[in-house]
Amino acid sequence: MMQPLNDSGRSKPSVATRILIFLTFFVLIQLVPFMLTIIRGLPKAQLVGRSFAAAGYILGYVALIIVMVVCMKRVTDHPFWHRPSRNNLAYLFIAFVIFLAVEMVLSGLNSRLFGQTQTTNNAVIISLLKSDRWIFFIS
Repeated sequence: MMQPLNDSGRSKPSVATRILIFLTFFVLIQLVPFMLTIIRGLPKAQLVGRSFAAAGYILGYVALIIVMVVCMKRVTDHPFWHRPSRNNLAYLFIAFVIFLAVEMVLSGLNSRLFGQTQTTNNAVIISLLKSDRWIFFIS
């Protein structure tokens, strides 16, 4: 079955292809922070190895962003780099306020139901950031 053509005459990727692209990027986004565990595992005196791991962390995200932009250009004809309108900014502000309100409600529920002042994930992130200055500065 032929795919419908978009404005440029190219066929749109199927839903399955788009889901596969999404899942691929989801996995890649999870892999890049793995460099932080490599940095943490290296001795603090090993500056060269830690420097290469830090550069790999930063370059991993740069490469991921470039590949995502290339894929976005192939999937859509609509511009995705544009100056936000007032409506866009209003939606962002409203979404931010709603996010903060939901976080406060969920934190309160977490505290009352489970007696925790912070989630396990936040505790792990804080301990990782406190464990090594390199990790703190590059993340």
